[in-house]
Amino acid sequence: MLKIFRNNYLSKTLSIFLAFNVIILTSSFSFVPKKVKIPAGTLVTLRLIQSVSSTDCSEGDIVNLSVLYDVKSNDKTLITAGTRATGIVSLCTASKGQGKPGEVGVDISNLRINGSTIPLSSSPIKNKGEDKTTLAWGIGIGACVLLFGIGIVAVFFIKGGDGVLKSGKIIEGNVVTDTEINL
Repeated sequence: MLKIFRNNYLSKTLSIFLAFNVIILTSSFSFVPKKVKIPAGTLVTLRLIQSVSSTDCSEGDIVNLSVLYDVKSNDKTLITAGTRATGIVSLCTASKGQGKPGEVGVDISNLRINGSTIPLSSSPIKNKGEDKTTLAWGIGIGACVLLFGIGIVAVFFIKGGDGVLKSGKIIEGNVVTDTEINL
């Protein structure tokens, strides 16, 4: 093996080959995540990936979102469209008897993208189901008159509509403070 290194032609070729590989490998790969600064006031438009319903949610559940449009600042793309994000179910009330509706709400005040938290300000995202209280009591009283008091029980079996935020719903928020995230 030592005889190979004594040959000038092979040692120069091997040295050039190794130097070329070191240059290629060190310039191609970056093990440090890229940090991007998002200025305060930047608009972030999101879309719900999944529907959220008051029938099967719980407060604190994670909601999947995606960035709808590229987030840009000074003609530089900070977050590309399609980047996944998460929000949290902040309100979940199931529909009840007597026609009371269900309600669901999602909070994106602390948006998470790639493990980084972006504080956003946005209007509340809520949906309330159909209120059927009048219908329930109308049927209950009508059945009570017809069935001599037994019909009042029907009031407790008529539920209100479910609160639903459908997938595809567009949500907008503005970045509250200058924030650095890892991409």
